[in-house]
Amino acid sequence: MSPAVWAQTKALPKLPKAVSTKQLLEQTRAFIERNHRRPKNMIYQNGVRLRLWEMTPPQQQEVRLGQAISNTFTRARKQGEDIRFNPDLYLLRQLLETSPNLQKQGPTAAELLTQLRAYIQEHQARPRSIIYMPNNSRYKNIYQMPPQEQAEVRLAHQIQDLLNQVKHHKKPNTPDVQTLAALWKESARKHAVPSAQELYVQLQTYLHQFGRYPRSLIVKNNIPVSTEKLTPQQHQEVTLARRIRQVLKDATAPAEDIARLANLWQRQSVPTQAELFEQLQQWSAQHNGTRPRRNIYKNGVILSVEQLKQIPGAYEEYILAQRFFNALEKGIEDKQLRAKFLEFRNLSVFNPSQITPENQQP
Repeated sequence: MSPAVWAQTKALPKLPKAVSTKQLLEQTRAFIERNHRRPKNMIYQNGVRLRLWEMTPPQQQEVRLGQAISNTFTRARKQGEDIRFNPDLYLLRQLLETSPNLQKQGPTAAELLTQLRAYIQEHQARPRSIIYMPNNSRYKNIYQMPPQEQAEVRLAHQIQDLLNQVKHHKKPNTPDVQTLAALWKESARKHAVPSAQELYVQLQTYLHQFGRYPRSLIVKNNIPVSTEKLTPQQHQEVTLARRIRQVLKDATAPAEDIARLANLWQRQSVPTQAELFEQLQQWSAQHNGTRPRRNIYKNGVILSVEQLKQIPGAYEEYILAQRFFNALEKGIEDKQLRAKFLEFRNLSVFNPSQITPENQQP
C-alpha cells in the first residue's frame, strides 16, 4: 500500500521505555499463546490506519508490542549485529516466523475490477491515490477528505497494493489481475504526471535556475518537514524529484526518453558504499583521525542547512556524516566493509576547538 496519504497521520506517540530482549520474547510468546498469531504493529479499520486514541486498550497493547519488536530488529540491523549469536533475539525471530500473521483479506481482483469499471464509467478516469488541496500546495490527509474522496483513495490504494503484491510474486497473476492491471494503466488521468521528456526539460530548467538537483525530502534541523508545512516552492521541488523517481521506476515511456532523463538525474553522483568509506577515510585523515559531525552547533543551537552552507566545509561535513549514518541504517551487505564502517563509528567526533596551529591541516 502506498504510504503517501497515510504518512501524514501518526498512529503512535513515543513508545514506553524499551524492555530487554528476554522480556520482549516472553511477552511475544504470551501474546501468541493467547491469540494464535503474531502481534501487529499497525491496525487498520476500513482501510484507514487507526490512531492510538481510536484503539481499544487491547489494541493499544498489541501495537506497542508490535512496534517494540520491530524497533528491536531494526536496532540490531543498524548496529550490524548478527542475531544468530544473540540467543533471545534468534528465538524471537523463530517464534515470529513460525506464527501466522493473520490479515483480513482485502477485495479480490474480480471485485476490484468491478469497482474500477464502475468508477471509470462515472468519472472517465481511474481513482486518485493522492488528492491535493485546491492550490496544489500539499496533499490532503485522509481525515481531511469527505467520504466520497476517502472511498476514491481507498479504492486506488487497494488496487495498487494488489498489483504490487502480484509484481513481487506474493499473489498469483490471474486473468482477473491481468485485466485489472491493463485497465488501471489505460485509465490513467491524462497529463496527471508529466512525460519523461517533459520532466527532462523541467529538470534542466531547475538545474539552470538553482544550480543543484531537486530534493525529494526537505529537512530542517535534521527533522523532515511534513508536506503541509512546505512552502509552495519547496512543494514544487519535492514534487519534481518524486515524479522523476516514479517515472524512472515505472519506465513506461519510450526507452530513449527514459535513458535521457536517467542520465541527467544520475549525475547527482551519490557514491557507492565503498566510495563513501574512501571519502570518510580521506576526511578523517585531514581532521586528526575523527569522524564528521551529524549535528553541527553554534552557541548551543543546531545549525540549519542554509546556515551550514555559509560556513566553509561545514555543509560538506554534514552531508558526509548523513551519508555515513544512512549507510549504517540501510545496512551494508559486504561483511568486511560493514566491519570497517562499524569501526569508523567508534572514532571521536570532530571538534574544531581542538584544532591548534600545530596540528591543523594545510
